Amino acid sequence: MRQCTAIIFSIVWIDNRGIHMATRNDARGEARAGWIKQLTPGAGPRYLQIADLIGHAIDSGELVAGDLIPAQRWLASKLNVDLSTVTRAYTEARNRGLIAAYSGRGSYVIGPAATQEHGQIDLAMNIPPQLAAGSMADLVRTGIQEVLARQPIETLSQYQDGLSNRSAIQAGQAWLRPALDGLSSQDLITCAGAQAAIAGILGAVARGGDTVLCEPLTYPGFLHAARQFGLKVMAVDTDEDGVMPDAIERCHAASGANLIYLNPTLQNPTARTISESRRRDISRDSLNNAPAKAAVR
Repeated sequence: MRQCTAIIFSIVWIDNRGIHMATRNDARGEARAGWIKQLTPGAGPRYLQIADLIGHAIDSGELVAGDLIPAQRWLASKLNVDLSTVTRAYTEARNRGLIAAYSGRGSYVIGPAATQEHGQIDLAMNIPPQLAAGSMADLVRTGIQEVLARQPIETLSQYQDGLSNRSAIQAGQAWLRPALDGLSSQDLITCAGAQAAIAGILGAVARGGDTVLCEPLTYPGFLHAARQFGLKVMAVDTDEDGVMPDAIERCHAASGANLIYLNPTLQNPTARTISESRRRDISRDSLNNAPAKAAVR
C-alpha cells in the first residue's frame, strides 16, 4: 500500500488585530491553488501579475490567513516562468504585507492590510508607491551597497562630528541647489528626518499651553508632536494658493501665537504646493509683522 505523508504546520503571527494561530496541511505547495491563473501577455511585468493574483485571491477569500503559498519552483513550473520571476513576485507580496516567509517552512498568507480590509486610505504618511519596474526594497538594498562601497561600515557607525556634518550639508546643498541657492552652509543644519526637526523646533521655542498655527489639513506627525508638548493648534484659513496672510494675522491677534507650521511644497496630506507669490506675501505681510517665528517643513 502506498503511504502518504501529510505535514502539518502551526503558524502564529501578530498584527494590529491581535495574535493569530493557524494550522494548515502542506500538500507540497499545491494545496488551495485554485487562485492561480495563467498570466496575460502584455499586461505588465509578470512578477507583478503574480503578486496581484495573490492579492486578489486574498481579497476574494480564496486564500485566507495561515494558508500555505505554493513552493516557488512548483509555481514557476505551473506558470511556465523563470524561478527568479516567482522569487521577485513573492518579495513583492511580502513588501505589500500579504505573505510572510519562514525558513524551511515556506511562505504563508498573513492577510490583507487593515486599510484594505476597511476600505480606508491612511494619509498619516506620504509613502511612495511601489515602482512598476522593480521593488522599492531592491532599490534601497542597491543604495545601501553603493554607500558601503564608498565608506566602510566602521566609519558610518561612529558618532558624527562637525566635519562629517559639514560634508553632509554641502552635499545636500549641492543636490538642492535650486531651493538653497544663496544660503550659506553655516546657516544650515542636518537632522534625523523631518519629525526630529519638528520636535526640536517645538521644544526650543514653544512652551506647554502655547498656540501654534497651521493649515486646516496638516501633517499628522506635526499634530502628534504638538500633543506631546502640550501645545494648542489653531487652523489658518486657506484659498487655492495656500494660507492667507490676513488670516495669519487674525489668528495671531486672537491667540497670541508666535509660531506657524507650514508645509509649502507637496503638502501632506493634500500634495498642494504654495505658489511663489503667496510665499512672498506671507513673508512680507505676515511673518515680519505678526508671528515672530515660523517653522517651515
